[in-house]
Amino acid sequence: MGPSNFQLWRSFAKEAMDASMLVVNFFCFLQVTRTHIFNAASVSGPSMLPTFSLSGDIVLVDRISPRLGKIGRGDIVFVSLEK
Repeated sequence: MGPSNFQLWRSFAKEAMDASMLVVNFFCFLQVTRTHIFNAASVSGPSMLPTFSLSGDIVLVDRISPRLGKIGRGDIVFVSLEK
């Protein structure tokens, strides 16, 4: 005889719970990363010319270095990859 309906339902529920926990853990990781490590932001407008383009640039906002005193709040560190 094969497994009973209860055992099949229990197996399905366990797999669903495992998948749900994986998704929850991923979103928790994203939240902690965006809050305490770094975040991506879009910068556009004439106030940041000539450092950033008028059409908009994507920047990474470092949240660790200001806490360690390496750079100050509002400092811009520009990295350019030359070809």
